[in-house]
Amino acid sequence: EFRHADKPIPAKIADLEWLQKLQKGEISFRSGDALRAMVETETKYGSDREVLATHYKILKVHELIPRKE
Repeated sequence: EFRHADKPIPAKIADLEWLQKLQKGEISFRSGDALRAMVETETKYGSDREVLATHYKILKVHELIPRKE
């Protein structure tokens, strides 16, 4: 789960190379850190054009931005 404009965003990470480095401990990602990334947004609408669901996928992580202490 990530945050954007103080809103929680559940997002899947599709950047497998970055994810493997994170899982191996080669990347330290802590609460409050930020990512600069390419994100795909898919929005599903109902018959009255109301938003039914929005899904986010992180396609490519470009940079990890550590939180400011």
